[in-house]
Amino acid sequence: MAHVFLYISPLDIVAARKYLAVATNQRNVWTNALRIVCHSNGMFLPSFPMETMALKALEHAALAPYRFPCLEMNDDNWIPPLSTRLLRDIRPDFGHFKGLFLVPGGRFLVTRTSSSTSIWDLGASSYSFISLGSLASLNGSYDMFDCLPTQDGTGLLLFLGLSVDEAAPHPKYSEISVYRIYPASLSPNFDQLACLKGVEEEELLHLRCISCTQDLVVFMFNNAFVVFWDFKIDAVAYGPDFDHDPEGESLSCYSEVLIFNKLVLLFESDGFCLLRIPDLIERDETVSLSENWSNAGGHRLIPIMDFRHPFRHSYSDHDIYIPSRSWLPDTLRNQLFWVVARESDSDSLICNTYTALHVSQLGLNCVPAATSSLKTQELITCSGTPELRICGGEASLSFYGGEDLQWGDHPQADPLRFGDFGIMILSWEVLDQPFDWSERSDEEVSEYAIKCIWKDIGAGNRSSHLASSSCPASGRLCLLKKDSYEIHVYDYLSPFTKASNVL
Repeated sequence: MAHVFLYISPLDIVAARKYLAVATNQRNVWTNALRIVCHSNGMFLPSFPMETMALKALEHAALAPYRFPCLEMNDDNWIPPLSTRLLRDIRPDFGHFKGLFLVPGGRFLVTRTSSSTSIWDLGASSYSFISLGSLASLNGSYDMFDCLPTQDGTGLLLFLGLSVDEAAPHPKYSEISVYRIYPASLSPNFDQLACLKGVEEEELLHLRCISCTQDLVVFMFNNAFVVFWDFKIDAVAYGPDFDHDPEGESLSCYSEVLIFNKLVLLFESDGFCLLRIPDLIERDETVSLSENWSNAGGHRLIPIMDFRHPFRHSYSDHDIYIPSRSWLPDTLRNQLFWVVARESDSDSLICNTYTALHVSQLGLNCVPAATSSLKTQELITCSGTPELRICGGEASLSFYGGEDLQWGDHPQADPLRFGDFGIMILSWEVLDQPFDWSERSDEEVSEYAIKCIWKDIGAGNRSSHLASSSCPASGRLCLLKKDSYEIHVYDYLSPFTKASNVL
């Protein structure tokens, strides 16, 4: 009978416990359930040392993505954490934290200071002790563009830019590097896989936006070029702007770039365009980047197709966000991406979901197609860069809500009142099939929920002084008050008993 439970969800296993207590309490049943949950929620599998986890710990981890969405706000209209731990670094030359990224799964945390990038083990449980030292550190003033799992799912790829002037309003980098690390190994270390840099001192990379996959990096350079770099074979290509403006500013209307199913999308305030990835040639490390791009011949970028956002209202150029697709579930039938924006005329938050529609025209395998569009009735101050994760079959978008948050007639409690500041979670159902937009009106509202998971009463909008990263599927939030020497680690799900902790 136990083999039947290898193919059903953790909720169904729990439901069957009343009649099949022995079969539903076998270790291999919950080990397999946790593996399925990791794949279906885009979680980093090595976050869970399954060989040494107790049975109750396996069950707790497998059920966590279904428990977090069920948490209810208290009388003060927020969800307080059940436990709080502090992460500190005792190295004398360490300095203060400047950024962080919680790897989906909730165990491993990447941090950045002005002198190093480090990775930490927070443990699989809220009982776990956080070491005073990191697992591994990389010296240098790096910014992290993205963090992806390796193709085999056992390691991490970090895409880093070596910053030249952190105080500059538009950062410039002397190099872009790709590092690999296996944080669950006995002796983790950062291995550099590739590096793109100039050979001349004044040749700096001024990046406006960047997108990364497990073999390709695409970024906009100085508003004048789109650069394509296959870091596995160290090959490059570039394209000047569509009409080649000599002043190099005609790409300035595009605020985001995204690699999607072997195509590239460039986003602006009212839509996006679709580009093919050009042929790449091997890069010559002995000459400058501009010479490499000249040798590549240059490709005149001609959009294959243009797309408008489903809602007919316009968005502010500075309020378009494209959440990373790095940790999407393996179980999705189609690829997805999201466009998050604040509507300029109403301050409502818009979340458009797109999937890959398979076609045979124009020599393409697929084109983006909208599957759903969510428009909040609340007027939301969404500051910072929203972070999107999958949790229990729902998309969970975390963002900062500030002092000018106003609430409409949506039937739920008001998490923030005037003058408060908090971290919000907006969640809605994930759909990966195209939607017939001719049957939908702008006024129609998709079902969603907004919850506040951290609150600072009377603080106003302090998003510029905070950095946070969350993993709803494990019920964990990491919060950094910028220029601080410590990071708060909050856990929201009641843990298994201490006796059942990781061995």
